[in-house]
Amino acid sequence: CTADVVVDDEGKDQTVSGTCTDNAGNTSAAKVVTVSLDKTNPVITDVKVTGGTAGANGWYTSDVEVTYTASDSLSGLVDASKKVTSNGEGGAVEVAGPEFTDRAGNSISGAAQTFKIDKSGPTGIAFSGVKDYYFGDTQGKPSCSADDATSGLATCVVTGGGTTTGQQTWTATATDNAGHTTTKSVTYQVSNWRTSGFYSPVDMGGVWNSAKAGSTIPLKFELFKGTTELTDVAAVNTFKYAAVSCSSGAAATADEIEVLSTGGTTLRYDTTGGQFIQNWKTPAAGCYKATMTADDGSTIAAMFNLRK
Repeated sequence: CTADVVVDDEGKDQTVSGTCTDNAGNTSAAKVVTVSLDKTNPVITDVKVTGGTAGANGWYTSDVEVTYTASDSLSGLVDASKKVTSNGEGGAVEVAGPEFTDRAGNSISGAAQTFKIDKSGPTGIAFSGVKDYYFGDTQGKPSCSADDATSGLATCVVTGGGTTTGQQTWTATATDNAGHTTTKSVTYQVSNWRTSGFYSPVDMGGVWNSAKAGSTIPLKFELFKGTTELTDVAAVNTFKYAAVSCSSGAAATADEIEVLSTGGTTLRYDTTGGQFIQNWKTPAAGCYKATMTADDGSTIAAMFNLRK
């Protein structure tokens, strides 16, 4: 069979006819057909990230989805758009480009794309410099460290803390270069001072102390920060007394009246006796509760029944 034309023009439908001859010399016209020629590969027209969570510093914090788009102006594409998703973590995670094939069998592969991917936050947060201490002492702000095997640690910052007595908390926040954060907290104790007193002539333990109204009573006591005795009158916050029920010594029934004292007169530290002395000039006859409150909140209280 011999065609009457050569098909060499891409993109145009061409009609082909011809004749066929057998071995005896008989001839007949061949069937007329329409032929299209496509020798050109498809073209990648667009590559874009269509999925994934962007973090900091060019890192992604999840798998990345990349959409490739191609075109073919001749025979056309089987699929004009394909999506590829990354798998793994690291500073150079490669996403292989997909292959596009046109209806004539020509094909092209998209170029591979590379991404920085870190799916997890810092680990192994550790504190340095956290300690318990007594009220009035200080500890420097602690530091923290952490690990991050993928994008690397960017910062570790400590916040919180407190100086009032009781349990306090420091919190460390570690941030990696991808923007992930991990937190960890640690507690420490700010301890109260130890009080001792009131000493003789005052009786403690709920005993009613009897005295003449208007007399001056020495309230003797000590304050200790751990094993260290405090001697500065500034460690004493207030001295107050309040009227109470003589029958029970329960809650105060009148406003508290603060005794204004100075170290050189009514409140002093006696170096000879090794104790604070608060000289309390008692009020009118009645029952009273006298209370010393130290700067840390510790208190000492005694009950008094003042007679006329």
